[in-house]
Amino acid sequence: VIALWVVRLPLSAYLRVMAIPLGFALAGAGATIFSVVVSSGGVRIALASNGRAVAINLIVRSLAAISCLCLLLLTTPVPEIVLLLRRCGLPMAICELMLTIYRFIYIFAETAASIWLAQTARCGYASRRNAYRSISRLVPSLFINSIERANRLEIGISARGCQGDVRWLEPERTLSVKALCGIAFLQIGVVTLSLSFNGGWWH
Repeated sequence: VIALWVVRLPLSAYLRVMAIPLGFALAGAGATIFSVVVSSGGVRIALASNGRAVAINLIVRSLAAISCLCLLLLTTPVPEIVLLLRRCGLPMAICELMLTIYRFIYIFAETAASIWLAQTARCGYASRRNAYRSISRLVPSLFINSIERANRLEIGISARGCQGDVRWLEPERTLSVKALCGIAFLQIGVVTLSLSFNGGWWH
């Protein structure tokens, strides 16, 4: 509700992000429905006595956790998350490492797309045999390119005289009373619903 109605995220983008982790949750929930029974007749697979309740509980909990994580990822930039972790006391070297890895993900993806486009232009994926050959060449090229970029980055940092003390520019921010009230109202609602369900709403 918050992601689609309040933040107004596109439904297609939200579903694409949710699809893969939710697929793993559904696959895991499907496995809990069945159990292995050992009897005199041998080993057989049967429906678990409480498998349905366990599967529903697993899906609901997974959906709640995945939706919260996706809301955080789709509304908060990674540098903002790292900045908050730094304020909470995370070592500066780890924060810088997290940002470096985050930047390298996009460089990695851009390099892979460039190599794939060049291979496609040379009919590298015209047949299955050519596709296997192209992929086998793409992976090592991508690995070597990433190592070279990381090496150049290390040389550039050393050339600037970095001694491990990374300086951060923190923009000034003002607290939003409206946002804080909304967060407090949401948290109170979650706690109230949790206590109510444990108190016997299911009955």
